[in-house]
Amino acid sequence: MTYRGLDTLQAESIHVSATPIFRIGLVEGGEEFEDLVDAAFVPGGEIIVADGGGTQQLVRISPDGRIRGRWGRTGEGPGEYQRIYSLVVGDAGIFVQDLFANRVTHLSLDGSVLDSYQGVEHGNTTLLGVDGDIAFFGPPRVRGNFLADTPWISASIVRLKLGTRTPLTAGNVEYAQSINFGGKDPFVSQGFVAVSRGRWIATRADRPEIRILSSEGRTVQITRWEQDAQPVSEALWDEYSVGYAEFMSGRVSPADIASILRSMREVSAGVLPLFNHLLTDPFGRTWLGEFASNSFARPGPEGRRYQVFDSDGSALGSVYMPSARNFTLVAIGTDRIVGFETDELDREGVAVYSLDVR
Repeated sequence: MTYRGLDTLQAESIHVSATPIFRIGLVEGGEEFEDLVDAAFVPGGEIIVADGGGTQQLVRISPDGRIRGRWGRTGEGPGEYQRIYSLVVGDAGIFVQDLFANRVTHLSLDGSVLDSYQGVEHGNTTLLGVDGDIAFFGPPRVRGNFLADTPWISASIVRLKLGTRTPLTAGNVEYAQSINFGGKDPFVSQGFVAVSRGRWIATRADRPEIRILSSEGRTVQITRWEQDAQPVSEALWDEYSVGYAEFMSGRVSPADIASILRSMREVSAGVLPLFNHLLTDPFGRTWLGEFASNSFARPGPEGRRYQVFDSDGSALGSVYMPSARNFTLVAIGTDRIVGFETDELDREGVAVYSLDVR
């Protein structure tokens, strides 16, 4: 199916509150987080937050914003983690992917270690979802620079049984542009994959379309819409350049920084990706977040915009996130959303907003 005028279509049945239900981590003398990685809702409205860095802990938060427990620590033993990479909640409990240990740990909802699956990742992949004892792995979150003779690099999608490590699905999706075709462009497009109700959702940020794939990896639905790519303005280049120079200051000389920025502009396609965030919710809907970068903020005063599609691929319209404190959407529940925020001191916090779905 193909849509026209999707940019002006508002999702009248979906609303996010302007003020949070609660915030944790941005109050002087209160709870602190070191390196927020991921978050997920659990039955009953509680939230599990993964805090990386030197802590490597899971933090359990009540529906009213109280810390109910912290599980895990840095290490190699049961319930210990070297680098928490992904957090997924399934019917059977909580599943934590440890990238450096090449392991998935299965926990009960109260934090008890139930099992540990070593070596289940298929290469450098990300745990995206769990359905019973079937795990879904997709492309890695950390994207490097790839040299290839094709415009796009493919990455694996894998579905396997955790207990036996038996692969049930092995396929590929396009997920990164190669260096030869603009990989050094700070505004380069990427591919994204999510899992919803046992199906794969795949998209590329240079194409206004989403593809729904069956659990076996076959395309069953394609939704397209008309959307023009926006040019990278001089203001955005200037803002990016200032942020990049500040980040690289002390690492390389000012002359090298200037040379790198000139090279970026030379290879840049000069257009912004259409989006760079993909999430799904418990109702099977797909949420596509408009392009944003840590170096500058593109969204307007209403906050970042997400285009929402129903489980059958039909367009529902746009939903705007809160604009306060650089809010980044991380997980969507039945009646709430959770995300991470930062303040002017670069402290990280967790914020929960109500979600009204009519």
